Amino acid sequence: YKLHAVCDYGGAYVTAVSQSIAADKILQDLTAEELSVYKRGRNSAHTAPKSATRAQYGRATGLECVFAYLHLSGQQERMQILFQKAFIK
Repeated sequence: YKLHAVCDYGGAYVTAVSQSIAADKILQDLTAEELSVYKRGRNSAHTAPKSATRAQYGRATGLECVFAYLHLSGQQERMQILFQKAFIK
């Protein structure tokens, strides 16, 4: 029972559709460098799953790239701000 609740909660963060919506919420807040990382991820060659369109999957990949870039460059505070805007608010 508890595992099911965790899976439902986590689904808001891990599906391409929800990440695509989250990306749309923060695009205007990205710096030029973050936007460049986003576009490189979005435009990379990929095959979309059945649960999302190619565009949604591309936006989700771009969002993941931005968060990975911020994490690897040690910008945890910035990552937290964007995460809250994307998923919490």
